Amino acid sequence: MPGLSPRHSHFSAQVTPHPPQVLLHDNHQLAMWEKCLEISRVGSYFVGAVLFLLGSIYFYPEYSIMWNGDAGVFASWCFVVGCLCFFTGANLDFIQAIRHNHGTQLRQVLRAFNALCNYMATSIFILGALYFLPTWYPKAPELGCWSFFVGCILFCIAAVVEIIFVCMTHEDPRVSGFKIKNIFCSVAAMALATFIGALFFILGSWYYLPRALAMIPDVYRSFKSSNRWNEIESKV
Repeated sequence: MPGLSPRHSHFSAQVTPHPPQVLLHDNHQLAMWEKCLEISRVGSYFVGAVLFLLGSIYFYPEYSIMWNGDAGVFASWCFVVGCLCFFTGANLDFIQAIRHNHGTQLRQVLRAFNALCNYMATSIFILGALYFLPTWYPKAPELGCWSFFVGCILFCIAAVVEIIFVCMTHEDPRVSGFKIKNIFCSVAAMALATFIGALFFILGSWYYLPRALAMIPDVYRSFKSSNRWNEIESKV
């Protein structure tokens, strides 16, 4: 039957299109755009950390009243932009976690949970930073601090999960179990630094609650001299 001949155009060979691969194999070589993305991820965290450092310095009560009170505004915007940088880095982390999520089901769950915690923490940090802006702060003076509390707790949880993940990682894929000596590596050191930094930020945010500021005479006098305290005094 000529209609069923392999030479018929109906049977001509065609290349089946393949969808782009999402989950990458372990020995995947990074393309140029992936390297740029990785540099952007690290750069986002670095810029965010520098902005948070500047914001913390100029948010100190004695410094926040400099420049006719504009130093506090500058510090608030440093927090906002820094949180946006952290949010960008967390999104890139989440993409990386999805594309490189290999191993057992437990390892995949831990890695996804860790990325999700960082994503939620940075999202809540943006809310907290917005409520430290002078125009937002009087509406809910405690909301910014409590947002930082929740975000820092999520960062602490993510850091602990990261350390557990490192201790469960082995060079030989056939080996399983918890290996405590794996903690002596750069990834675990960064997770530990994140944990300690989040704890200190919780402590600093607690003492920046309006009720805590009112208990410190020098700080109270510094804020009393600005219009900012007069706006929130009735809400404390």
